[in-house]
Amino acid sequence: MFDSKVLNSWTPYLKYGERRFYKRKSVVYRENEKSVQGFYYLKSGFIKISLTIHAGDEQIIDIVSDDTPFGEQVVDGEQYFSTATAMNESVVYFFPMSIIETLIMEDENFRNLFYHGLTKKLKTLSNNLLFDSLPSERLLARTLLILRDKFISDQFPFTQQELCRYTNLNRNTVYHIFKKWKDEIASFDKRKIIIHNIDLLEKIAVNDVVR
Repeated sequence: MFDSKVLNSWTPYLKYGERRFYKRKSVVYRENEKSVQGFYYLKSGFIKISLTIHAGDEQIIDIVSDDTPFGEQVVDGEQYFSTATAMNESVVYFFPMSIIETLIMEDENFRNLFYHGLTKKLKTLSNNLLFDSLPSERLLARTLLILRDKFISDQFPFTQQELCRYTNLNRNTVYHIFKKWKDEIASFDKRKIIIHNIDLLEKIAVNDVVR
């Protein structure tokens, strides 16, 4: 019934999803809302996953990039524990539960893709817990490397406020670390971050440099 010739790719399955377009800052789903019983797949763009912490502040827990599923943790209809917001113009496919159940039962490749996505989410949560115990400079360096991989660029649209919300570091700490780096390692330029020295940033991330 389903074509599984192209392994490790969602492309053959997009015909079973509903194509949707989201403008920048549009909300795909919102924290505490009941799940629509399905999950989403980001074909192109970037989606910010965040949740509300004390005093109503936002904490960013993940950035979803191209060719990645998201929202599958509550595919069974429970409440969303986070909010998904488009960071730029994004093309998203929605897969309803009725389609998912059939594909999982009848297509081994889809089943592997689906479970691989869930495994990556668990790894992200584990990394977040690990990063919380790191010194601030190492945490910031590792976070910038992660963002570089997600945006596939040494320059990416991310503000100082968003970086604080992603790392859970306060603005003063982030400011002083960037000041310490003196634009030699990374810097802010208006509403984006520029990485100048990837080698040194990687050394800081593994605590292999004294500054």
